[in-house]
Amino acid sequence: MAGIPAGAAEKKSEPGMNTYFSVEYMYLNPQVDGGDDYVNTAIMAKVGKVVAPNIAVEGLVALGVASEKWTSESGCDTEEVSTDSIIGAQARAFADLTPSVSVHGVLGINVVEASRTIGGTEACYGYEWSESSSDSETAITYGFGGEFKINKVSSIIANYQVFYDDEYDGLDLFIPGFSVGYKHGF
Repeated sequence: MAGIPAGAAEKKSEPGMNTYFSVEYMYLNPQVDGGDDYVNTAIMAKVGKVVAPNIAVEGLVALGVASEKWTSESGCDTEEVSTDSIIGAQARAFADLTPSVSVHGVLGINVVEASRTIGGTEACYGYEWSESSSDSETAITYGFGGEFKINKVSSIIANYQVFYDDEYDGLDLFIPGFSVGYKHGF
């Protein structure tokens, strides 16, 4: 055919980051009523697809791994706030700063399942007691991050994201998270 460079008809798709998945270790810091904060950790997996230049859509699932328990100075009272799971979908806008470094912002919606346990010790109350509540809430998620490309299909990613910022179980709950992970495209 005239006007078509030799070999153009035989060109095959190269692997890249058009469709990708990531696995990330996440540090969450739930804060209750603007004061007390707790340390939670989670493992998060994402699957994404570039749908337009510099725009991708992602699905994510995060499962809580560990949470911190607060104990009063007297040792009588305890409280634990756990981020049990997060399931969501988000849009990701990204821009390359250099061929190997890019930045991105995310905006989406997710469902956060969290639980809260309060209790008292036998030494102070004559018996040990605890009350637990658990609930799932839908929330807007937003954040930003960066990516360092190792090669055409692999990169290291870091993100700061707010997963929940609303009332929960009668308290104001704010759940920001920081994650670091590995992203692989195909």
